[in-house]
Amino acid sequence: MAASLIGTTQQAAASIFLEQGVAVVPGAVKEETIAICRAAAAAALACSDAAITNNIRDLDASAPGAHHAAVRLHRRDFAEYLKRDGGRVDLRFNSDAAPFDALLRETRTAVLDVATEALGGSAILYSGVMVARANAGGDHQRWHKDGDHENSESPNALTVFVPLQPLTAANGPTEFRLGSHRPRANDVKRLRQDGVAVMCDAGDALLFDYRIDHRGLANASDEDRLVFFCAFARPSFRDEKNARSTVPLFPETHVALTGDRGETSCVLFELTVDGVGTIRVCEGDVPEAVAVAFCSKHDLPGEAVAPLAAAIEQQMELCKDV
Repeated sequence: MAASLIGTTQQAAASIFLEQGVAVVPGAVKEETIAICRAAAAAALACSDAAITNNIRDLDASAPGAHHAAVRLHRRDFAEYLKRDGGRVDLRFNSDAAPFDALLRETRTAVLDVATEALGGSAILYSGVMVARANAGGDHQRWHKDGDHENSESPNALTVFVPLQPLTAANGPTEFRLGSHRPRANDVKRLRQDGVAVMCDAGDALLFDYRIDHRGLANASDEDRLVFFCAFARPSFRDEKNARSTVPLFPETHVALTGDRGETSCVLFELTVDGVGTIRVCEGDVPEAVAVAFCSKHDLPGEAVAPLAAAIEQQMELCKDV
């Protein structure tokens, strides 16, 4: 990564951001927070993929509205799950709730001064996880801007990426045309400008202006690449460009991540963790996601997720035989 994009202090990052349209704040989020959120994001993605597969399998072609449902499933166009070009999936799975709320707090603290200087006061627009699917071939995203306000003299909004794993040349980093956020008379020259792919470590914060030209490069690795993102904006700003579907993928929003479906749910069992608390597991829950949420709620180390998920999965298998 170009050293000129790394801000050793928030003041330096703000200066770089305003000049280049892109800046990196290293070490913004703790390693343990990243580990927990990566597991939760992977579980959310698996849960969403399974839901789409099951919905396609169970679709009744004779039911009212079946055609529209089939089109939506083909496009992967839901409130929680949106397929984008370049092998990207925009995942919004309770991204402001545990365990992502801790990541959001740490990110906000790390970039607040930059966002305030750039925007003159800011509010969070949205947050989620951007997935670059593995083995995406050679298809890059199209060059684009996140907002339609590129002729404004100062930024109205900015996006922050926090990689949940290192961004490498192989796994689909984001490429930017540095300085393209500034109003220019010669758009033809801007469109011929070479891009700079920004690689950084898990937990770094990569900030970029809503108006800058950028695209996600194809993920040629054999592992999905997960990046948490959030957008900051001036309190008066309204994002007219990035509207998305309000149709839910899940009948009850995100229940498979929390393991808390209420008293009317089909409860499989309760698992007591000595000295910590009790986990209620319901039919359809994802073991790893339930374990991640429990560990985050009770401030348990990331190393506790895997054995706890294994115990939940084992007990769920036993319930099938009852």
